[in-house]
Amino acid sequence: MVLGRDELLQMWSEPEEEREHLTTEFELGEVDPLPDGRYFSTTREINRWRESGEIAATTERAAIWRLREEKIDEISVFPTVEVGKAAVLQS
Repeated sequence: MVLGRDELLQMWSEPEEEREHLTTEFELGEVDPLPDGRYFSTTREINRWRESGEIAATTERAAIWRLREEKIDEISVFPTVEVGKAAVLQS
C-alpha cells in the first residue's frame, strides 16, 4: 500500500483536539541512494503523552524519493519499512 497525496494530507492534518495531549518527534533513519538515482529513507514518528512524557505510539515509515534541482521532485511514502523495501525490490 502506497500512501497517496490525499492519504498523506489526511494523516498529517488530523484535528488538533485529537493530538492536544500528544507531542510528536521525528527521527530520521537510513537514507540510501538507489541505482536509478532515487533515494530510500526511513523515519520513526514517536508520539508521547504530553502530561507524562511516556511513549503513546511509535510508527516507522519509509519513502522513495527523487531530488531535482535540490528539491524533492517525486515521493512515494509507505506505511511500513517492510512495504517500502518490497517496493524497492519491485522497481
